Amino acid sequence: MDYKINLGDGTMLNTKITNDTLLKPDSIETQRKNYLFNNKVLMTNEENNRYAKLISFAIQFLQSHDLSQDEILNLVNLRYSSQDNIRKISILIISSNNKILNALEKQFSYFNKTSFYSFILSSSTINTIKNNSNQDELLNYDLLILTSIDYLELENILVNHKNKIIEVTVSPCHQTLIELSRLPLNSRFSIIYHTTPFLNLILNILQQMNFNDTNIFYYHDTEYNPRHHDDNNINVVIDFDNSPTTTNPSFNERNIEFLKMNGQMIHFEYNIDQISLIQLEKRIQFLI
Repeated sequence: MDYKINLGDGTMLNTKITNDTLLKPDSIETQRKNYLFNNKVLMTNEENNRYAKLISFAIQFLQSHDLSQDEILNLVNLRYSSQDNIRKISILIISSNNKILNALEKQFSYFNKTSFYSFILSSSTINTIKNNSNQDELLNYDLLILTSIDYLELENILVNHKNKIIEVTVSPCHQTLIELSRLPLNSRFSIIYHTTPFLNLILNILQQMNFNDTNIFYYHDTEYNPRHHDDNNINVVIDFDNSPTTTNPSFNERNIEFLKMNGQMIHFEYNIDQISLIQLEKRIQFLI
């Protein structure tokens, strides 16, 4: 196969690369000709061969660092492409969970290294989207990522952008599972939730861990107040990052008392599961 490689100064280096070039870098054969630019000789045959050897050495070096054929070709093209010509894909993550953003930042840092595209990753909280009557700014994004926890709450608000939405499922973080596994099976729970999918996620996990359903009570975050710590002989409160137990100062004194009485408070943290990350990658590949 013939390739043209831009040397960056207006010179195009024509090379012939066989099917197993990337396995055998010495198989590059340069064409026996001089290269002309404005009727001036830019490279002699000797120079041509020297540059070909440099390219062979570079390929061999990259292979020694476990880069695949596609990754090597991407790097070459990316190096000699104007940054203005690299398509930028804007993605907005709508979530109040910082771990969701952190997980996707790691995922997209990988995408940026292995493709011709640059990803601009932004985030917004659920309340910001709900309180913003002007949704025109969402037109600036190619994709909107929502977790299954938040999707139903925002589905109607984002109805005009439904074609851009990707719903990703979540699973409990490792630390949350460890904290739950240390509890005795006769523990009595109060769950503070904001959305029904979040509540269902917790209930499913507790059932899988064989906790007694009759010992589980739950409250919407708008209905929960400090006195509920005393209800039903509760000794474990499960909440989320922005629940009133952590953001409302009126809970501070009661939280301290609850913990002194050997009560436990667990922030149920979750992350995008691996299957959703794979599906997200496929969706992006389809988009680009």
